[in-house]
Amino acid sequence: YAYLALGGAQLMLEQAAPAGTAPGGETEQGPRREAEPAHPPGREIVLQIEVEDVGVYAERLRRAGYPLALETYDAWFRTDGLLSGLRRLPVTDPDGHPLRLAEYLGTRPLEPF
Repeated sequence: YAYLALGGAQLMLEQAAPAGTAPGGETEQGPRREAEPAHPPGREIVLQIEVEDVGVYAERLRRAGYPLALETYDAWFRTDGLLSGLRRLPVTDPDGHPLRLAEYLGTRPLEPF
């Protein structure tokens, strides 16, 4: 993946993995996506929105009766010799656009293989 930052804006670009898989080199609990995209490759985008507490949003959506295809899951990525973590909640907006709410979990040391 590529991580770009300018001022307060951040953009992470990554190649999508097949449905129900996690890409190699990452420690990730939970599926990457629930299904293959309906559009041809290159026409799908997932906007990740950083929030302070993913659980609060998950509970609000559940109480409102909004369908959640997946529950929250934690994803860890190698950055500068450490693992950086995100708690993620994938959701789809009413128009069908995929969104991902993300809560920063901090860093931890790399575990030996």
